Amino acid sequence: MIGLLFLIVFVVWLASAFYFGRAIPRWLGLKRAWSYLFVPLAFLAPIVDELIGRWQFKRLCEKEAVVWLSPDWESVRAVRNVSPDSSEPVRGAVIPIRIQRLAYIDAETGRSVMTYSAVHTKGGMLLGKLGLGLEGTTTCWPKDELEIRKKIDIENLLIKEKSQ
Repeated sequence: MIGLLFLIVFVVWLASAFYFGRAIPRWLGLKRAWSYLFVPLAFLAPIVDELIGRWQFKRLCEKEAVVWLSPDWESVRAVRNVSPDSSEPVRGAVIPIRIQRLAYIDAETGRSVMTYSAVHTKGGMLLGKLGLGLEGTTTCWPKDELEIRKKIDIENLLIKEKSQ
């Protein structure tokens, strides 16, 4: 069933590329020969959108999805989660990308103990807008986030802060 759906979407996409690739030069008052350029562009535009967007997403993951841990984390007895409930959009990205920032502070001093970010996207035109991503989200978390959370026993430190 998914294969048939894919085939139908592909045929509609190809027909649309031919239609718009031939119509755009006519709308712009260009010669018919421009269709040889516009048809492949119309066909490849959503794919290029995904490729460039995925490249940007990967670069953001490498840059943003890292854990910062305070050098004096061992002296902390209780932490408070001060993460905002929302994520912020990334400006200038080809596909919609959002960054979720998470932060824990020392419950006694208010100084930052641990911060990290996660990067989220639903994809570009093909995966996000047309629903070919099946409403899924691609997310990248810091690779060492779970190990660091276990190492400093963040869950226990959060429980201590709630009980005070």
